[in-house]
Amino acid sequence: THSIPTALDAPSARALSAALRRMPALRALELRHVTLSNASAAALFGAEGAAPGLRSLTIDSAHLAPTAARALAATGWRLEELDLFYNPKLGAAGLAALLAAPTFALRRLDLDYCGLDAAALLAVANAPWPLEELYLLQNDFSAAEAGPALVALSRHARLRKLVLDDCLLRAAGFKALVEATWPALTHLSTRGARVEFFGP
Repeated sequence: THSIPTALDAPSARALSAALRRMPALRALELRHVTLSNASAAALFGAEGAAPGLRSLTIDSAHLAPTAARALAATGWRLEELDLFYNPKLGAAGLAALLAAPTFALRRLDLDYCGLDAAALLAVANAPWPLEELYLLQNDFSAAEAGPALVALSRHARLRKLVLDDCLLRAAGFKALVEATWPALTHLSTRGARVEFFGP
């Protein structure tokens, strides 16, 4: 269950942004159960020089849309950790916006419940980030294209933790996942994954 998010309106977002400009040493920011509209995201992320030291950002259950993701990608933050748990509006378009962020160097990425599909999964596999932990819980990877995309994730040579709990997977995709070569993986979780069998 998820608590009902509180809306962060644009004036409040501007006030928070102003506060961030006075926090040059801030390393981590968590916004949980706070809905961010596109206007609020623009107000929050649009201030130049806000929290230049930020390395970890959590935006949990915010109904983040692709337009808001583009604003986040343009902040100039050198994020190493990004937690976007339960933002089902993000989808492939929002992920594409994040991938275009010139300063992100993500080691830990949480995209649980983010409305991702096989194409988005392949985009994550091709991301230039030095990923070490990747969370993809409750996304739909049941398309045939998800199998090769899952294998492509193994290109991340530093990836040591991969979580695919409660995802929709084809049997062929699951087989491809476990038969791929993972040079650094020490933790793989597919708990509750719904594996659909099409043919043998």
